[in-house]
Amino acid sequence: LAQAIKTREDWESLYEETEGELELEKSITEQQHLLIEQQWDQIRDQKVLIRDNRQTLELLRSEIQDREAEIEQKTKVLQIQEAEIDSQSTTIEAQLMEVDRQGEVLVHQELSIKAKEEAISLKEEEIREQDEKIVLQAEAIQKQRIIILAVALALLLVFGLGYFIWRNYQIKKRANILLKAQRDQIAYQKQHITDSIEYAKMIQTAILPSMELFSHKVEHFVVFKPRDIVSGDFYWAEEIDGKYLIVTADCTGHGVPGAFMSMLGISLLNEIIISREISRPDQVLNHLRDKIIEALKQKTGSIVKDGMDMTVCLFDRNTLQLQFSGANNPLYLISDGLLTQIKGDKMPVAIHDIMDPFSLHQLILKPGDTCYTFSDGFADQFGGPKRKKFLAKNFKNLLLSVQDLSMIEQGNRLDEVFTDYRKEVEQIDDVVVIGVKA
Repeated sequence: LAQAIKTREDWESLYEETEGELELEKSITEQQHLLIEQQWDQIRDQKVLIRDNRQTLELLRSEIQDREAEIEQKTKVLQIQEAEIDSQSTTIEAQLMEVDRQGEVLVHQELSIKAKEEAISLKEEEIREQDEKIVLQAEAIQKQRIIILAVALALLLVFGLGYFIWRNYQIKKRANILLKAQRDQIAYQKQHITDSIEYAKMIQTAILPSMELFSHKVEHFVVFKPRDIVSGDFYWAEEIDGKYLIVTADCTGHGVPGAFMSMLGISLLNEIIISREISRPDQVLNHLRDKIIEALKQKTGSIVKDGMDMTVCLFDRNTLQLQFSGANNPLYLISDGLLTQIKGDKMPVAIHDIMDPFSLHQLILKPGDTCYTFSDGFADQFGGPKRKKFLAKNFKNLLLSVQDLSMIEQGNRLDEVFTDYRKEVEQIDDVVVIGVKA
């Protein structure tokens, strides 16, 4: 090398080559150092992983030891149970042998019992045959007894029935004779009573005013329908100094008792109004009440409280003034298509807990107005499809519905409605309705 280097340029060239090689070596060395560092990092990571794996192995080893101890314990328990099972198996085998022995004994017993049952069946068959024979013999004897008894009873029944028929015929014959006599007597008495009531009707009809109360002076109608031959309802009318006094009354009871009260009422009205010339409606009721109490000898607290409900109207056709008083019964006034109810006092014409003077109502009518007084018989009548009462509201509606008719036609219409509504139902009370047009 010394020989080869001769000049400075050669040294510089050699130095540059050497320096390049050193740089290369240095670069290689650095790369190796970097690689070594990476390997050291890997080694450190592996050490950490090995340490973790060692800890995990230690845990697994401890768990395996615990499992082995548990398995050893369970093995001991199983060995004890196997020993018990072997002991129980020995006992069960002994019991099975005993059961087999007892089974053989039972088979022998069943064979013996079966043989005995067959013998018993044979005996029972023989006994059954004997019983059937006995039953047949008993039935034959029973039939003979029944025949004998039936014949005896039939003979006894024939004789008894014959005697009963004969005796019943005799009794019925005597009863028919007695019944006929009683029926004839009742028929005679009924006819006599009917004749008496008919005669009473003649008297009542004679003392009642005609239904044409005031001829053609005042347009009006009267509907009068007694429940029986004679009536407990009545009406009364009189013309006094150009004024028209009209009374409708409903006496306690109907039939003969009511008729007696009505004739008493008519007689007393004649005395009060005609003889004593009292015509103001409230005064008529006051005086009539006094007369009824006196005639029937009624006293406060008395059981007998017979009397009458009544309306009294005094109509002045010239001034169209109407005076009205009522004892329990009202007055219906229809004007311009509207119905107004003027109530009477809540007192009868008889002894009563309340004995106040009767009130007087004074009304001024308009031409064409209509007034109606009545007893409760029309509204209380049962009938219609449901057999119910006609009721006051329907009676009011009926009166409103006939306002376009004349008064005579109104009366006829009311009579038709009452008859159609009642149909086959018995009339329950006397009926009187009076209508007057102003």
